[in-house]
Amino acid sequence: MSECQNIELKYLTEQSNGIRLYINRGMKKHKELFLYRKHGGKDKTLAAARSKRDLVHMDLFGQPISKNFTHILKKKNSLNPELPPGISLGYSRKKLLYVVVNYTQNKKPTRKRYNIESLTYKEALKRAIEFKKNL
Repeated sequence: MSECQNIELKYLTEQSNGIRLYINRGMKKHKELFLYRKHGGKDKTLAAARSKRDLVHMDLFGQPISKNFTHILKKKNSLNPELPPGISLGYSRKKLLYVVVNYTQNKKPTRKRYNIESLTYKEALKRAIEFKKNL
């Protein structure tokens, strides 16, 4: 994840009619628009948006905003929650085709696919887990 260059503007986007606050991390989201007219100009609107952003961030994540804040929640695989980390499902045109193992080899992201049509789903998953353990 790349770092935010300007911590003062993190999660804030300037728009024509105001400043948008948008925090989206893991399963937690917060959206709000601060209008220039309501707050009395650009500087006051920016100050209000920053203070609200700091409060919301502390409330959602329990720590203040920092330049290198990273995800604190694990991503959930909503389709198949029992899949171990590094193993996912591969689809094409909404049809399940593969069990995919993601790993790095020679500092490059690599994947190995197990075809569900030639193997059964359980067999493909078993081979993928076995391959992941042997890395």
